[in-house]
Amino acid sequence: MWLDLTTAGVPPSQVKIIGIGGGKISTLEYRLALALGAAVGVFPESHRAAEELLNDPRWGNHRNLVTLIPTR
Repeated sequence: MWLDLTTAGVPPSQVKIIGIGGGKISTLEYRLALALGAAVGVFPESHRAAEELLNDPRWGNHRNLVTLIPTR
C-alpha cells in the first residue's frame, strides 16, 4: 500500500488510517503509518492491536495518533 501511495505522489502526511482491532499485520501498519507521518485514528474498545497501540508507552502519545470515540 505505501509503495503504491508514494509512487502515485501521495505524501504520507495526507494519509489517514482508521484502526479497529487488528492482529500482527495491523500492529505493524499502525506503527509504520505513524513513523511515516500519517494520521492514525483507533477505536480503543476494539481491542487487540488498536488498544495495544494506545497503551504502548512509545507510541501511545504520538502527535498523529487519535483516539476515536464512536457516537450513536
